[in-house]
Amino acid sequence: LCPAGCEAALYAFFMSTYNFGNTISGIWGAAITPYFGVDRENLDNLPQILLLRTACTLLPLLFLKPLLGSVDKTNANKSKTE
Repeated sequence: LCPAGCEAALYAFFMSTYNFGNTISGIWGAAITPYFGVDRENLDNLPQILLLRTACTLLPLLFLKPLLGSVDKTNANKSKTE
């Protein structure tokens, strides 16, 4: 999945992306709660926010097939040359 010798750089990239995502999710979460009418006194629409959060969490799964498809092709090409 990763070329030899660049594991540390890939790990650093993944961690920086993860940290950036956590920061943005906190900002975005605070920005959308007023649109759903959720505040300290009114938590009636909280399930809708949780459903949106779950959908956004599962969204990256859509990108797995294109990424893993290229890995499968690479492995198939390696096995043909060996």
